[in-house]
Amino acid sequence: MEPQAKKKLLAVSLAILAVLAGVFLLASRHANEVRVEIIPIPSDATLTIDGVQSASGSIWLTKGKHTLKATRQFFGPATKTIDTDALDPDEPIYLPLDANTAEALQFIATHPKEQSLAQQAGGAAFMATQKKVATAYPVVTELPYETPTYEINYSVDENKNVSFRVALHATATVPGTAEYNQELLQFKAAALAYLKQKKVDVTKIKITFSPDPEQQSTTP
Repeated sequence: MEPQAKKKLLAVSLAILAVLAGVFLLASRHANEVRVEIIPIPSDATLTIDGVQSASGSIWLTKGKHTLKATRQFFGPATKTIDTDALDPDEPIYLPLDANTAEALQFIATHPKEQSLAQQAGGAAFMATQKKVATAYPVVTELPYETPTYEINYSVDENKNVSFRVALHATATVPGTAEYNQELLQFKAAALAYLKQKKVDVTKIKITFSPDPEQQSTTP
């Protein structure tokens, strides 16, 4: 092999080794860390992680639990505790501050970028809640579920508590009669049997019936 060719081959080999060494060092440096993306809203808010000021955006965090806090003039602070083991690596962590003053509302109204971020955060929060609900209660993916005698749906309150709503369709023509109430009781039992079949513990979750046969008065 010509000396010049040997020099080129050596240079290429050294370059490859340098790249591999860099990759190894980077992997070693972040062996106990997780890359996360943290987005405060407004985006110019001050971010602290475990009480230490930090840049926002894509950063490395040590594995485990951390407390994030974002503050900004005129806005109420946003605080969130995260556990890196429970994070979706593809989902950013939004920290929307509370626009609880006229100045804050004016700022959001005049900054389309911040409005877009707020919408993204709202959508991400909704999807995350739906995912958790579907994991805990797989039946929700089949709702609303309707038969000739009842319809089942669900709702999630602001505290992320799930409840089920059941509309009963009695066919008796005279509400308040014994026949009407008996139908409601039968249809209620059928709806509960369906939820039990779908692995819902009906003794531990809120279920409302409309009309509720337990609250019906009957006429002779």
